[in-house]
Amino acid sequence: MNGPLSLTLLSFFTLLAYLYKGWHTGFASTFLYYILLTLILYESLLYFTSFLKMEVMREISSKRLQAGGKQFVTIKMKRKLPFPLIWYAAHERWPENMPFVPSQIVFPWFKKEIDITLEIPQLARGVYELKEITIVCGDLFGLMKLDKTIDRLDQFIVYPRYDLLGTWSVKDGQHSGHASIARRHSDELTSVVGVREYAYGDRLSQIHWKATAKNHTLKTKEYEYHVSNHFAVFLDTRPSAYPDNAAFEKAIRLVASLIYLGKKRQLKYSLLLEGALGRARMLEGAQEHDFFRVLEELARLRLDGEGSVASLVGQTLPQLPRGTHLVIVTSQVDRSLSVLLTDLAQKRTTVELFLASESSADDQRMWIHKLQGSGVILHRELA
Repeated sequence: MNGPLSLTLLSFFTLLAYLYKGWHTGFASTFLYYILLTLILYESLLYFTSFLKMEVMREISSKRLQAGGKQFVTIKMKRKLPFPLIWYAAHERWPENMPFVPSQIVFPWFKKEIDITLEIPQLARGVYELKEITIVCGDLFGLMKLDKTIDRLDQFIVYPRYDLLGTWSVKDGQHSGHASIARRHSDELTSVVGVREYAYGDRLSQIHWKATAKNHTLKTKEYEYHVSNHFAVFLDTRPSAYPDNAAFEKAIRLVASLIYLGKKRQLKYSLLLEGALGRARMLEGAQEHDFFRVLEELARLRLDGEGSVASLVGQTLPQLPRGTHLVIVTSQVDRSLSVLLTDLAQKRTTVELFLASESSADDQRMWIHKLQGSGVILHRELA
């Protein structure tokens, strides 16, 4: 029951009790009158003091976190007049993509500062905006319930997880056996162009013994691949390319994991996406802040692409450095994409194709089958 209605009804019943007491003097009528008089005084104090000069703030435990993590939102209230016989609860106007979060009720008694912490589990990738805080309070008898809404904007971002490739092993596609998805060294494929200081983790076969003997310190061969070590990842964002949203989320997690591995190995990388008006756009990076810029872009990404993969990749190829390692992430392979990737592989461009899900369509299987043995490294274990 809201405040004005509750006070009106209590005032009416108190007036009746007062008239009844004057007409029929006795213990019962007097007791009833003073009970109602005490109750209306209590409800009036609650109505006029519950939100009087109250300050409300919101604290978010983390502005950036990974998908699947927990977020803690703390509503802080400061009261000038700590009226004890009252309860408080706090509600947020949660975004649609956020899981249900139950509210909590607290009894502050004489405390001036009240904290209500709400736990949000299993957050999905995305950008979340909290715009309103609603404070609810009431009496101990359930006769009055008041609320107050405060406009306060806070935002936090949930990055996609980037640990999918931590222990993942797949078939190489060009060589026999298995290889880690982590970027392979290609020193056996290119020529030596210089030497550098030895770094922990360098293999024994990479040591340049003549330079080591001359300088009396360990020197490592610098290969052409390391000089122009750049890889580009294209993510297909067409709704028709994925059977469901789970496959798209897996593709985003895969792209984030590839970029993360590149950052760990201090490689230059590019993220290729579909931009406005069907044109391709490219985000380049090599530093730590570039990595988080890419993650933020992936967090905001939606399944709303329209352009074909072959067309968009073709637009960006002239902008990429020579010898760039190209990675395509999609679930749909058509004739144009198959022809493009085969042509790039024949031109000695290293191309990898990751399938986020396996298609049952016969034409797709045909084009995927044609890619096998063409020089394109095909990863189908994600399907």
